[in-house]
Amino acid sequence: MQVNSTPSYLEVLERAAIAYRTHQRDRPSSQEVVQALVAAEKAAKREHLVLPFDAMAGQWRLCFTAGRAAHQKENTILGRGWYLPQGVPAHISFYPDGTMGDQAGTITNQITLAGLTLQFSGVCRYLGRKNIVAFDFVKLQIQVLGRSLWQTDVRGGTARVEDVLSGMVQKLPFFAFFAATENFIAARGRGGGLAIWVKDSQ
Repeated sequence: MQVNSTPSYLEVLERAAIAYRTHQRDRPSSQEVVQALVAAEKAAKREHLVLPFDAMAGQWRLCFTAGRAAHQKENTILGRGWYLPQGVPAHISFYPDGTMGDQAGTITNQITLAGLTLQFSGVCRYLGRKNIVAFDFVKLQIQVLGRSLWQTDVRGGTARVEDVLSGMVQKLPFFAFFAATENFIAARGRGGGLAIWVKDSQ
């Protein structure tokens, strides 16, 4: 008899990710997902989990978010979360690029509504020991039905790239990842919020 060794909190996150990606209505409740996220984060810290940068590589669709209040106090899980509407896809992508240096790459973050896409792009650096991806966006682009309509530099443009690649990341936004599978990645942002992204099916 084979024993399932997957922790229950990871099973909840897997079910939530797969159900969201396949548009199933039968999915874990928001409360269950928040509890699973907090449990996964605690386990990763307790076990000193180290994830490779490649585990985050690719394009991911935002599935679920919870505010910075999501944490455990004694035996009670505090904070609320919610699934993102299917009709407003938001994606993030990480692509390691060896030409930019060790543990560095590109990042994009975009949201689409009624054919209009707002996309930020920039560079990122992976601090492996703490599973932190620090990043900075340097370009903003607006697309209509996949065609670029307008773009501009932001936050100093390419002048900011060297700061990220040289390791000057103390004041940069970041994601601290604590779970990654073939189906989803999960992290807490610098602002304190939790999020799950599912592997993009496109």
